[in-house]
Amino acid sequence: MDFKRSKTIKIFGERKYSNSSYWFEIRKNSGFNIYQSKSGKYFIKAYKSISLRSEKINKWKSIQPKFRETNMTRTTNMEIDNSAEFKILSVDGGGIKGIYVAQLFSQIEKKIGNPIGDYFDMIAGTSTGGLIALAITNKVPCDKIVQFYLEHGPLIFPQGNFLYRWFRNIKQVIISTKYGNTELQKALKGIIPEGNTMDSANHILCIPSFNITKGQPRVFKKPFGPYHKDGRCSMLDVGLATSAAPTYFPSVQIENDQFVDGGLFANNPSMIAYTEAADHFVNKTHSINGEEIKYNGIQLLSIGLPGDSLGMPTKIKSRHSFFGWKDRLIKSAMTGSEYIANYQVDKLLNSMMHSKFYRIIPPKLSTEQLKHITMDNSSKRAISTLLSYGQEVGDIYTSTQWHEINVFFNNPRTFKF
Repeated sequence: MDFKRSKTIKIFGERKYSNSSYWFEIRKNSGFNIYQSKSGKYFIKAYKSISLRSEKINKWKSIQPKFRETNMTRTTNMEIDNSAEFKILSVDGGGIKGIYVAQLFSQIEKKIGNPIGDYFDMIAGTSTGGLIALAITNKVPCDKIVQFYLEHGPLIFPQGNFLYRWFRNIKQVIISTKYGNTELQKALKGIIPEGNTMDSANHILCIPSFNITKGQPRVFKKPFGPYHKDGRCSMLDVGLATSAAPTYFPSVQIENDQFVDGGLFANNPSMIAYTEAADHFVNKTHSINGEEIKYNGIQLLSIGLPGDSLGMPTKIKSRHSFFGWKDRLIKSAMTGSEYIANYQVDKLLNSMMHSKFYRIIPPKLSTEQLKHITMDNSSKRAISTLLSYGQEVGDIYTSTQWHEINVFFNNPRTFKF
């Protein structure tokens, strides 16, 4: 008996190399055939390692090569269905530090031999993470996204000499934004085709921004089902809006409203992505290319960025003016939202059947590195440090720690337009 690879087969049986009997679920698209022998037993022959899940222990296990042939006892409890997990990629905000993520993703793409976007149904990204999400859904290779930061980062965040930087900081506090967005707008045209709208996206998207006209959050999405509101919005405008950090970049007008950086409420957009998936996809059946698929869980891979130095000594002055806070006010809000979103999604998903949450924690920076790794420091030293860490973390997760994230790349995405 040869089942299609798109199926999920549940069969009650006993592993040939174990005395324990469980319900096992063989994950779809895992490269196997099932044969029925004359004795009435099912025989699994895998092309590669098969992942099994026991509902008793609630953990995935991979059969090693010596277990590639597994004997299952035939019973009447056999079910064939088209269930799948809804897969999400979530990327935090952080300005120029997005080059770290791009380098990490470039390493993963080399490992899997395919674009990273081929493995996720939804991509969520805030600020610089939103730019990466928009680039991925436009099928831009991640090594090209690295070049985007290398070439345009110093133009988007010009450094200048000491006097220039001093004036720019004063300007940011009492006069205007620290930077304009003309260079960012020019640069985005290299990774987002001009004229593309949110309706052009190849994935479900969640790109947070804050509507300062109405005083409420806004999440820009790819239209699906009855939802169509954002379909006409330009991807370039959405990219500018999600990255318009207050006091750093000007607000962005989309239609009749003004928008700023979504990091004000969701610098880590994983909770937004989880909510969207839970509302519209989990335990719901969708017809995709003529095939009915029911999503029975969520797999969410979240990427954090190296942090700014925000800690302050004890027994400091208790009454800080706005000038005393400077940009710590914005950065503290963003860092706080990152932490709480990570905590909430971790608790929610890792207690659910058929679900997994994993966050690639950013590397810890030394005190000296924290002096120059900030969201807008595009100096050669800062960029070189970020690239180095992106390469290192990428090497780790494509080798010794691959088992932590390989579940996200075992099978291609199922939700396609």
